[in-house]
Amino acid sequence: MILDNINSLIPEAMKNQDKVRLNSLRGIKTELTKAKTSGEAYNEDVEKKILVKLVKQYTEAIKEFEANDAKELAESYKSELDIIKEFAPKEVTEDENNEKLTDWKEIGTVEVNA
Repeated sequence: MILDNINSLIPEAMKNQDKVRLNSLRGIKTELTKAKTSGEAYNEDVEKKILVKLVKQYTEAIKEFEANDAKELAESYKSELDIIKEFAPKEVTEDENNEKLTDWKEIGTVEVNA
């Protein structure tokens, strides 16, 4: 599970004195631990949803900071966002989505013509 991975990476970040990575990992751990102790079902899908939510929150915050000329905060959040994205599910681009759709259309054509 992602939480176990995060827990194993925190001591490494502390040892390397990587404050940005450490803060990011601790933030992720906090959110995942909240979900785990909430009493609701907890699994890897829940972890992924939380990470997607964090990516969305950080992305929106970065846009707000840039719009309000808070460049230092925006850069700080960008660094943390890069670390969060290491654990979040990969985003599917529009090109990849269209490619998959084309593949499915071809499969359907082959089955109809068979």
